[in-house]
Amino acid sequence: MQMFKRGIGIVAIFIMILCLGGCRMSANYTNNTETKDQNVVLTDQQKEILTKEELPLDYSQLTGKQKIYLSMADDMLTYVNEKYAPYGVHFTYIAYHHPELLDKEARSILIVPDGYDPEIDTVEVSKKDGNYEDDYLDFAVRIEFEKLLNKHFAEFLPEEQFRVYVSSLDFGDVKTEEFTKLNEDFLMQHTISRIGAYILISDEICKTDDELMKFTTEFFTWMKENKFYGGPWVEVCRNERFTSSEHKDFSEVREGRIAFALGTVRKGQEFDIEIRGSVEQGGK
Repeated sequence: MQMFKRGIGIVAIFIMILCLGGCRMSANYTNNTETKDQNVVLTDQQKEILTKEELPLDYSQLTGKQKIYLSMADDMLTYVNEKYAPYGVHFTYIAYHHPELLDKEARSILIVPDGYDPEIDTVEVSKKDGNYEDDYLDFAVRIEFEKLLNKHFAEFLPEEQFRVYVSSLDFGDVKTEEFTKLNEDFLMQHTISRIGAYILISDEICKTDDELMKFTTEFFTWMKENKFYGGPWVEVCRNERFTSSEHKDFSEVREGRIAFALGTVRKGQEFDIEIRGSVEQGGK
């Protein structure tokens, strides 16, 4: 019996030693981790990401999940900036997108090319199955088409009385090596479809519904002749929205909308134009 009790005592002492040793190891691991975190020096790019996400700039104060997000967003931003650096394009971080519920591996960030509006001119960078992807070339085509439309309207409208924003289009796949070819001539040689665009014009240009209909008809005819297909909106906005220094942004000008015309230009089909609101009645 005494031998049995002595055996139990030895086992108990052995377990206590293991527990104490484990506690010391856990404490040492925690201390080492905290020390390593405190020694991490964040780059300016990482600080930019944390600032946009309203997270602490002290790495040791981030949660484990936040550290993972920071690392992934930092890698994505580095990837896209290095990819387009030879073309003189640089991007700024806007926001991080969390994984979708049905696709745990898909993650993405939103960025904006320097010089563009972060509210409407965003580019997405994603990571799936270990590979990075971005839609900057789609964005670049959209911007070039926007320039083409601006040039077209500037031929017969005062530049301070119209605004153009192209939200989407289908140009087909554009290869990175074709980036330097993106210009008016390049676009004019291709069929562009599914165009989503907003053409804002001053009520000094179109003062009646008939003038709005005439303007839109001529624009749609020009699109069809050049194989540009889609459903852009032509919107008449109050002139003071174009001239006021307080309303320079596209969205702010658009808030002064009175009436608009919409329709769809399709290949081989006639287009119908519908006017909503009334220019003469001030939008009523």
